[in-house]
Formats: sequence, structure tokens, C-alpha cells
Amino acid sequence: MATDPTEFWKQLSRARAAFLQGDTDASRAAFQQGQRALATGDAMLDRQRQLVLERSQQHFAGSGEASPDRTACLPAGPGPTVGETGGLSGNLAGNLIGAPSVATGKQQVFIDAQHGLGNRLRAIAAAASIAGKTDRELVIVWHPDAHCDCRFDDLFQYDGPVVSEPFIDTARALGYRVYNYMEVEEGAEKDAPIDASGTASLYIRSAYPLNAPEAVTAVEDRFLRRLDPVAEIRDMIASVRTPNDLSVHVRMQGGLAHEALPYEAPENWTPEGRAQIDYWRGKSHYSNFFRRIDQLTDGAGIDRLFVAADSQATYDAFLDRYGDRVAWLRRDVYDRSARQLKYALADIYLLGHTRRMLGSSWSSFSDIARRLSPNKLATELSGKDF
Repeated sequence: MATDPTEFWKQLSRARAAFLQGDTDASRAAFQQGQRALATGDAMLDRQRQLVLERSQQHFAGSGEASPDRTACLPAGPGPTVGETGGLSGNLAGNLIGAPSVATGKQQVFIDAQHGLGNRLRAIAAAASIAGKTDRELVIVWHPDAHCDCRFDDLFQYDGPVVSEPFIDTARALGYRVYNYMEVEEGAEKDAPIDASGTASLYIRSAYPLNAPEAVTAVEDRFLRRLDPVAEIRDMIASVRTPNDLSVHVRMQGGLAHEALPYEAPENWTPEGRAQIDYWRGKSHYSNFFRRIDQLTDGAGIDRLFVAADSQATYDAFLDRYGDRVAWLRRDVYDRSARQLKYALADIYLLGHTRRMLGSSWSSFSDIARRLSPNKLATELSGKDF
């Protein structure tokens, strides 16, 4: 029997399902059958299996042990680990099998979400649409880094599989159809057309919308709105005054003035991308929002404001100008830590709790707030509409 990574993933899903149903014997048997699917084969595939092993070890070496809740579902018993078979590393398989997911046995769409919170959610939503339209299983690859230093389950109660370590080279070795939109990386092509035909699993690395006919905005938005924030974030949302007449998102941090920050460092973008960011961040200075708010106050009956911003200085400026007309989610941290990202996600939901928003151009955060809103959110963007 030839080496079959597809059979391995199918058996891994079955093992997970059996474990969640309390049938440890069936779980162990399915897991070992998946191992055998990778371990067996003729001599012509020996080199392919070795390549997979080498790339798995390269990408996951030094990653440390996974937390107990992520590996609790790994069946015990004799036999080689997944890594020893020449397949995916044990750490990756442990993260996947440990996720509280309903097993499907389908091919997968792996979305290796990159950059900040809004960028990641936008890419994941597009991948979810592709997965749904092609009858594949969505697997989120969410790696905490300088842009977004939290786990997916720090933010959402989610029943689907989540992997914590990227494995793009291993995906190539396994024969997945791989797309990398991160244009500063070697071999990447932003906006490359994604071919989701056939039955191959897809591995997509992106911080951007996906170029595929199966990425349908209405389907993406339904996925986003079904995401369930954790209780701590729901409590944050409930703590802020509502209703408000206007929501305001001011995104000033970024561009040349903030390149010392790791998540704003020049190597994250092409020179053209850096120039665009610097230009649009300048258009999002809070003084530009003041002029538009004052116009709306005079002519559209706007009184109560909700403000989301990326610095205390911006909040202070709004409070000095508008006083108790301003509602905001108080905090003392403005970085990309897990703690701050919880505030950020609460802000996204709060921005959508009005029927009108002033947003920041070139900001996925404003875009996601609009798309997550349960209302038809009339949106104006800095530098474009005011």
C-alpha cells in the first residue's frame, strides 16, 4: 500500500471523534491505522516520506511541548509517534486531534492566518467560505506572534480544529495545493488565483482577502457573525454604555513614525506597502475625525459617540473635546498582547452596535467591525469620505 497522507488525516479525525465519545479502544485503533497508512509503502516513496519528516522537524523543532489541553486526546499505546512514521510532527497532530471538533474525514482547507487581528479574521472568513463551497474541512492555523500574541481560544469559543504551528513546507511535501500571499516571503504571490477544484487539501498563508470564486462575501460574513467571543470579552462589551449614535475607529499607529515596534517593522511589508500605510495613517489623525463629527452633530443629530482607538492620547483628545458624550472601553495597555487583543475584539463588536461608523482607511479592523455588525452599518472612511 502506498503512503497515503489523506488516509492518515481521515483516521486522525476518527480517532478524535471516538475519544470524544469515550471509546478509547476505537480511538487508539484508528490512530494506529493512520500511522500505518503513513508508515507503509514501497521503496519508491521512501525518499518522499523522509523529506516530509525532515521538513516537519525543521519547522517544529524547538517549539516546546504543547499545553495539556491540546494533547489530552492523543491515544496512548505502543508504536511509533506520528513524526517517526515520516508524516506530520507529533506536536502538530496533537494540536489538531486535541481540538474540540466534529470529525468529518474530509479534505481540508488550512488557513495560516497572518498579521493582526482584523487581517487574520478576514483571511479565515474567506477560507471558511472556500471550505464550505468545496465540501472541505476548515482548519485554522493560528500562531501567536508579535502581530497577534494570543491563542484563538483566548478570543473565541470555537468547535473547529485549530493548529498552533505553521507547516507550509510540510504541506508542500504532502502534496497539498499551497498558496502564500505574504509577498515579502520568498516565492509568495499576493492575490494569486486559488484553484479549489478537485480533491486536494489546500494550505493558504495570508493576511489578506483570498482570490477565489468560492470566497463569497455573504458566506464569509455569516461565518464571522457566528463566531462566539469568550465570556470575558462579552463582559467587556456589556460594560460599555449603549446605545450610541455614532461609532468611531481611529487607527493612527503605524507607518514610518512607529517602525520601531515589532508589528510595524519595515520587513513586514514591501516598500510600496509601507508607503501606503504611512499615507493612510496620516489621513486617520483624530483631528480629521473631529471635523466630520462636528458636521454630523450640527446636521444629523449625532450626540452620543463610541470611540475605539490605538492610543491613550487619542482617547484623551476625544474626552477633552466631547466629554461625557464619549463612551469607550477603558484600558491601560496598547500593544499586541493577549490582554490587549481581548479589548480589541470587544471594540470590534462595539463599533458595530451603532448604525453609523467613521472608520480608518487601510484598516482591516474597521472592515471587520463593519462586517461583524448586526446592523446595516453606514460607513465613512478617513481620507476617502471625509
